[in-house]
Amino acid sequence: MYFFTLEHNGRVYFDEIGAPWPKHPCTDRHDSPEVSSSVEGGSTDRDAQARPWEIGWILLNQISVEAAELGTLRLSARIAEEGLITFVRGDAFGEVESPATFLQESFVQTRPSITGQCELVLLTPDLRPMRLFGFPTAADAAASRNS
Repeated sequence: MYFFTLEHNGRVYFDEIGAPWPKHPCTDRHDSPEVSSSVEGGSTDRDAQARPWEIGWILLNQISVEAAELGTLRLSARIAEEGLITFVRGDAFGEVESPATFLQESFVQTRPSITGQCELVLLTPDLRPMRLFGFPTAADAAASRNS
């Protein structure tokens, strides 16, 4: 079990770290005892949920985010001893007030995609998983708005 705290006094216990972020059942506030312990309604059977490292998810470390051209954000991070630089759309965060700060202060995991993008998953302030894509260049990220 893992304990996670957020900047504005939010806290939760997770059974596993990583997508799909299965919450420990003690944190569920539902009337029905039949509710799933997963953040996004997955199986309550822990063995049925894939662990991140089994499906290629890797936790990013030393995340740095800065504004880039074309309304994108440049994300730099460490994966073990390797560096990662990817660009995400600044508008991919919906109503988040400061996407750069939000991204920098989140648990972020990635896995490569066959298209050259990298898939990113993180937690929103209300502890819901968010999925977005990183692109090799700011132009590629900006162009994804049209696809």
